[in-house]
Amino acid sequence: MIKRNSNIVFIVFLVFSLVELSLVLNLFSLPQNMQIFSGIAYVFFAIVATFLLLKFVSTADKNRPKEEVKIIYKNFDKEKADKELIEKKTKDKAEKIADSFIKDLPVIEDKEKFTELILNKLAKTFHLVQGVFYLWNEQKQVFNTANTYAFYSTEQAKDFAIGEGINGQVAKNKKFLLIDNVPDDYVNVVSGLGEGTPNFLAFMPIIYNEKTIGIIEFASFIELPQPTEKIFNTLAQHLSPIIQKFV
Repeated sequence: MIKRNSNIVFIVFLVFSLVELSLVLNLFSLPQNMQIFSGIAYVFFAIVATFLLLKFVSTADKNRPKEEVKIIYKNFDKEKADKELIEKKTKDKAEKIADSFIKDLPVIEDKEKFTELILNKLAKTFHLVQGVFYLWNEQKQVFNTANTYAFYSTEQAKDFAIGEGINGQVAKNKKFLLIDNVPDDYVNVVSGLGEGTPNFLAFMPIIYNEKTIGIIEFASFIELPQPTEKIFNTLAQHLSPIIQKFV
């Protein structure tokens, strides 16, 4: 529509211009009375041409679609993005620590030696002061003590069934558990420096084919490294195929 109006304006303006030019060229060759008439006609055509030109230009401007600048804001959840970044870094850190722990782990077919190695390595890596390694006994349907680290008690670590006590609940829930307010009478650590209660107690379930086949319980006087849960869950995943052959 705008283009059509512009063409009409151009044609009208061209016709009026040609008429005006012819009048100017013939103005002085005409009689005096015709010269006056021609001059008036020239002015009239000039006014009409200017009026029509302005009218069409104004109409064209009104009909021209406004250019809209559309700003599209992409939905961006900064809190969610930050959380995902933290989770990725946490996962990468856990994988790195777990890989470092498993790296160069010797192949040991003896259950007692292997569980002892794992407890010693955990103690050295995470500054643990005490640990107990439990393995599932399919025949008796309980978890038996496979090995201990710096364990001191007048009684041996007790066997437990799934759902029995804290260890049993961890085996049932299949989730890592960290206790940071250990009761004074729950466990004691005895060393050359004396006797004390650890500040942190953790239970790491070892899952194989969706079944808990082992529990590692350990204690520490210092806060465990972050992210604790992801680190030990990753460790448990790496260890489960090896532990399975001892069950």
